[in-house]
Amino acid sequence: MKQLTPMISLLLSLIFLTSCQHVTTQSDNTLNEPVVQPTTIEDIIRETKVGYIKRSSEIEINATPSDIVVVMLGGSGGPDGDNPLGGTGMTKQGIKLIDLAGDSDCRIEGWVKIWDANDGNNVMMPLSSRDAGYGIVVIDATKAKVNPSYLNNSGEIVTENGRVTGLKTDAKDGHFNPIRDMVVPLHVGGTGLTLVALMFDDPLMNLSVIEGNSDVPIYWVEGPRVDKGFGDGDSFGLMVMEGDEVTRMSGENGTDPGTDYSEITINFDGWLITTNVPANIKKSIVEQDAALNADKLSK
Repeated sequence: MKQLTPMISLLLSLIFLTSCQHVTTQSDNTLNEPVVQPTTIEDIIRETKVGYIKRSSEIEINATPSDIVVVMLGGSGGPDGDNPLGGTGMTKQGIKLIDLAGDSDCRIEGWVKIWDANDGNNVMMPLSSRDAGYGIVVIDATKAKVNPSYLNNSGEIVTENGRVTGLKTDAKDGHFNPIRDMVVPLHVGGTGLTLVALMFDDPLMNLSVIEGNSDVPIYWVEGPRVDKGFGDGDSFGLMVMEGDEVTRMSGENGTDPGTDYSEITINFDGWLITTNVPANIKKSIVEQDAALNADKLSK
């Protein structure tokens, strides 16, 4: 066989190297893509605070434009009081109702708004009842945003029959006599951020997790009374957790003959989109939600 000339050898080498550069695998395509870190609920929350008010009050918050502000209100007007809590005072601020439960003696409400540059650094808590506990959670807009499927053309949160759409929620009220063991909070399914607000009339003491993750924080209102209540001894609490992380809680109401309660659970799975999710996955989620909404409307 005749010896190959140097020029032919060089040409064959170049052809071989070029063909190797075009042989790729699925894993090769992702080598240069950034690694997406999982987002925890702690990552997306800018601020959480609880307290109680005895009159309409401005509550200072750490919110910047486009942040999502969730407000929970729980109050009791007492036997002779009225208790609309937020009502039109909240809607006039552009804050949308999520869900509510209870009557004038023990009521719970959940509200939400995408913060605007003109909103400043305060939430005005309107109050017609005697007193109320509140919980505020500010979601960092640089970490999570509302799914566009649940916004109108003006970028405002969509409501239906006066309630925010797209959230997994449940709210109820009842009476414990006495409190021994409670299926609290309500379970609504979903993963990611879940908020639970609890209102008790009258005192509730030693509230604790007995089934589930005992490390889930319970933000509890510490009032001026010895029994840890505000007003005539009411109690308000806020829980921040991942999905249905807590399945049962226990509590004691001391010598009180009975305690009324109202509670609300809100899960944000699908309604919120974390910003470190790859763009193609976000687009897929939005398209799926849009298709589901279109299917519902066609039925």
